[in-house]
Amino acid sequence: MTACFRSPLAHRQRRILTLVFPRLSTDRIARRRWGMDWRSYRHHDHPPIVFAGRHADRMCLTALDAAAERLNLKLGQGVSEARAIFPELDVMDEDDDADAALLMALSDWCDRYTPLVTLEGRNGLSLDITGCADYGGGEQVLFGNASRRLRQMGFDVKGTLASLPGVWSDSASAADGTCGGALFRSSDIRAFPEISQRHSSRLGITASDHGSLIRGL
Repeated sequence: MTACFRSPLAHRQRRILTLVFPRLSTDRIARRRWGMDWRSYRHHDHPPIVFAGRHADRMCLTALDAAAERLNLKLGQGVSEARAIFPELDVMDEDDDADAALLMALSDWCDRYTPLVTLEGRNGLSLDITGCADYGGGEQVLFGNASRRLRQMGFDVKGTLASLPGVWSDSASAADGTCGGALFRSSDIRAFPEISQRHSSRLGITASDHGSLIRGL
């Protein structure tokens, strides 16, 4: 008689952490120009960075940094219109291949939290953390750790937790976290519990990681 083994995770509800990098393109350029710790310094002397590409027979904006958003520039807006608003814009050609390579590198980096990482669109990742968070102090601690380290590497990141992958577009628009997703933002880290030494060791984080910036993907 063949014994039947059922994994203890079989009865668990799946838990998917979706990470979205809303400024992947502009973060890539900022990291290249000013280093991974560029967010620690203010670059008031540099104009806003935007990316542009040809769509529907016209050049329009495809990515904006935070400074460009503060000027109320919009994705899909014509480049000529954007330059009329702010002539000193730093306009760069969109580079889908470079963004895809960076997203793949981020996917490999996320293997430290779970081996089940998949790409979500052009700027997102889905991490199946079912059962993984139990060994790191909980889902909020896991996301807080990942978000903090990604920001230290120069990335803006948002996250949502749900039982299915690919729910970001739904839950991100719901302020109350409906559609099965609990919406987290990198700015919410202060509300999360601090990672204890015990939790840090389980996540593979050394003491030096807490005192210095991550040096690379």
